[in-house]
Amino acid sequence: MMKIKYGMVACLCCLVLGCASNGQGAGSQSVNNANAADKVLNTLDSMDSQSDVAAAETDNGFASVNFFRAFAADAAKAPVATLDKHFSNRPAKAYIKTIYPDESEAGFVDVSWDKLLPTTFHKMMEQVAGLERWEFIHSQTEGNYIQSYFALGSDDSFDYLCFTWDRDEQNIVNIRQMLYRYGLAEALVAMDRVMESSEYTQLEKVSFIQTMHAINNREYVLFDKYFSLLSPELQSEPFIRDRLLKDVAVGMDEEWLSFVEQQWTTTPQTHSSFYGYYLSRNDYDNAVVTLNSLPEFIANHVGIHIEQTALYLEMDKIGLANHYANESILSDPYLTTPYYYKLMISLKAIDYEGALLTLHVLRDRFNVEYSKADILEMEGGKEFTKSSFGRRYFG
Repeated sequence: MMKIKYGMVACLCCLVLGCASNGQGAGSQSVNNANAADKVLNTLDSMDSQSDVAAAETDNGFASVNFFRAFAADAAKAPVATLDKHFSNRPAKAYIKTIYPDESEAGFVDVSWDKLLPTTFHKMMEQVAGLERWEFIHSQTEGNYIQSYFALGSDDSFDYLCFTWDRDEQNIVNIRQMLYRYGLAEALVAMDRVMESSEYTQLEKVSFIQTMHAINNREYVLFDKYFSLLSPELQSEPFIRDRLLKDVAVGMDEEWLSFVEQQWTTTPQTHSSFYGYYLSRNDYDNAVVTLNSLPEFIANHVGIHIEQTALYLEMDKIGLANHYANESILSDPYLTTPYYYKLMISLKAIDYEGALLTLHVLRDRFNVEYSKADILEMEGGKEFTKSSFGRRYFG
């Protein structure tokens, strides 16, 4: 058992962050896909992964492209240690004071910012430790602060983080998961303001904390109990919604999804934080709409294009699925996942020449070889194995 002081810091961090990191993606459009598959696959060997960041490759100074790429490489190996190299309490507290001038410097209730901030930031980095690929994709300056954006990935998921840096101190002062509204600093302040407000009773404050605990532990009965004790104003607190939506995922219990539906989806929601909810409801049309709220430099990332490919394939919109599969390959021709989708799309579209070309790329470049039994399990696979293209592949 931890001592209560440090246990409280850890509990507060969990209330802010939750326990899961979701990799999900963005945006849609209608296009003409004539001959796109052949163009993409036949030009594979001449393609290199491209960066959309225009900056001198020789610049290694703070906030340069190479600086952020080095940060990404270090974070992929040791996220918490990398954070520690670039984090200090003083600039982080100054950032909170800058965006919330009336915020108490005493910290969160009885826990000082000096204890709470590093612990919360560490928890965030621990959550993303399983995403071993980090890629710097964009940066922009806003006053004395620099926003740097990173795509984090594994073989089957992506996430997108924004790190805010103090230009003078050259330290990280905030982290935000891009699908959601609240960064760490904003979430801590939102909770602090509820707990220190004279407008709420002690029962409401205790119920607020218990509501957040119930979300974190996915205990719906307790959540329903404590949420009902909150005033209508507290029930509509945006932070509760943002925190709850972080845990909405495919496979989540129906009671949680029904609650979200009753509270916030009487009209279609367009913010990306609702993506997981719509995905869990198999509402792919609205899922696509929510992803359109992401910034363009994220919407054009390979992880987003893969997500779009999967969505449109589920919606049986083969032309759009094929377009985004091609866009995925153009974004990163050395990632295998887009080719798996290309194969499924080609078989479903009865494009056996495209399927054969994709199978050759998977075998020759990635050492991935499909057996006839594998293909027979896929939609359209049986007909492909009987075709001349199938016979050419299987011999």
